[in-house]
Order: sequence, then structure tokens, then C-alpha cells
Amino acid sequence: MTVKPNIIYILVDQQRIDMLGAYGNDIVKTPNIDRLLDDGILFNNAFTPTALCGPARTSLFTGCIPTKHGVTRNAEKGVPGKEKADPNPELPVITDFLEGYEKIYLGKWHIAETRLPMDYGFIGHNFAHYGFPGSGLYKNLVFDQGPGELNEYRDWLEKNDFDIPEVSEQFFGNNPNLQTQELRAKLNCPEEATIPAYLADEA
Repeated sequence: MTVKPNIIYILVDQQRIDMLGAYGNDIVKTPNIDRLLDDGILFNNAFTPTALCGPARTSLFTGCIPTKHGVTRNAEKGVPGKEKADPNPELPVITDFLEGYEKIYLGKWHIAETRLPMDYGFIGHNFAHYGFPGSGLYKNLVFDQGPGELNEYRDWLEKNDFDIPEVSEQFFGNNPNLQTQELRAKLNCPEEATIPAYLADEA
């Protein structure tokens, strides 16, 4: 019987190639990723088909360029005609080729607006957005939402008897369209109640 290899697919947004130790960075320490790369393949001539997050992720998911899979922009909430950005449902996706695998998804999705990872055969968590509590920009981790809105971080805090943390220090970007975006923030809470601790625990 042939043993199928484990496949770990790590995807990050807006990280330069030279921000990994395996690619020669002596300042940024990435020992765990470097260990994975030691047993894998390093690509030195690979390019994204687009700079936009949603279309780029959809290209990796479908193997197609944006004009083929149909997602050519990020969805814009509240903008008529731009609120949904979904890939062509007739195209095969990566999960179609993983028959017999248990497919687990954890993290930011941003591939389809109307279909979740679970609709493509994944199990796990879809943390719909990102950011820090109190930013007012990314709703998934903002605490003052209306009923029915996802807030799995808040639910996890309550389940583990943690108080909801406040942002005690924040630094804002100068993008005029995203004045409230926090590029860096310090949470006033114990280390075990932080968002990284939450993600690690839920993984």
C-alpha cells in the first residue's frame, strides 16, 4: 500500500521572499519554516499572477489566472456590483485532486464570498478576516458587532474565562482609504489570551 505524503500549504500575504532565513535573511529568524524548506523545494523564479489578495489566492486554489477563474478584484462591501467575488464554479479546485485526504483549513479564506472552506470539503476554522480587536476595520475580530456576526476569537476568550483585551498601543497607517488600519498593536492582556495563542490553540 502506497503511503500518501502529508501536504502542508502555508500561505501568507505580503511577505517578501527575502524575509525568510532560508532565502538568506540573517536578521529575521524563521527556523521552523526553514526546516520545512530544508526537506522541500525552494522556488527562485515564481511570480504571482496579480498583486491583489483575493484574485491571487483564487489562482493558487484553481491553478488559473484571474481572467480565467473570474476573480479579478477583492470584494468591496457596500459597493453595488462589487460586493461578491466568487470563482467560476465550473472550474476544478485543488481539493478535487486530494481524494482520500483529510483536508483541514485554518486561517484567512478570502477566496470566495458566498462559499466557505467547508463548501470545498475542508474541515476546520475560517477566520474570515484579520486585524486586532478595536480596530473598527476588520469585523471578524471586532467586539462591538451586531447579532449573528462571526467572532470566534471572542467566543474562545469567553470559553476560556479570559477578559476581552483592549488595544493599549496602536500605530496607524497613512493610507487615506484605511486610516483606522492598525499596522501594529499591543493588546492589554496576558500572553495566553492573545490572538496568536488563540490561533495555536484552535489549530
